[in-house]
Amino acid sequence: MRYKKKLFGHSTSSMVLVFRILAFLLFLVGSAHGQEVSPTSQNSLCNQDRLIVPLGKTKASASLFSNLFNREGSMSYESEKAFRVAQTQISQAKKPHALCRKPCEVSDVPSISLRSTPSAFKSQYSDYDYCQRKAEETSQSPLRFQQNGFRTLEELSSWIERFSQGKGNEGKALYEACDASCSPRYHYRISEVESYYSVRAEIVCGHARDKSENSYTLEYGYEWFCQ
Repeated sequence: MRYKKKLFGHSTSSMVLVFRILAFLLFLVGSAHGQEVSPTSQNSLCNQDRLIVPLGKTKASASLFSNLFNREGSMSYESEKAFRVAQTQISQAKKPHALCRKPCEVSDVPSISLRSTPSAFKSQYSDYDYCQRKAEETSQSPLRFQQNGFRTLEELSSWIERFSQGKGNEGKALYEACDASCSPRYHYRISEVESYYSVRAEIVCGHARDKSENSYTLEYGYEWFCQ
């Protein structure tokens, strides 16, 4: 039975759709060659202050077959489970009033946070040194993208799908910035402001994923932010 309690004004079953798409796309993304560009940034004073409340971490399979059928232990299944935990905890979360510097204010509702990291990386391949430099650079300063104004969760899901496949202006910029054999590691934050949805994506461009270990570590929680 699906949970029907509302979060952000929509049913859990609708929000779970977003997380299934996120999970499915986290490991379908390839790589493209190109010249590095500067993605959209959000370096305002307020956005520098955040508080991530971790809720759990699990290992999940990236098997295409398991995810298509949403089997237990797959990324899609574990992402849905993670969302349900986050939903319950957000409804009980207490706002950290001392988080933000003046004149910024803490968000009324935290965003949902989903981060994935491949379980294993290649240690010997032609682009190793290049991807090592990329990993060092983007660990200090991640590639940042933000998109606002989604009227429905379906619109949000569609943007994430295109972005993760290198489509649209943001997706093309991502593929150009994380090129060669390097693999992106995603951190998505989903929030709602005045009945519109927004998504913030931070990407670390690191070493190539070792697909012989076909799994990811999924970390989930919620995040308070300043505005």
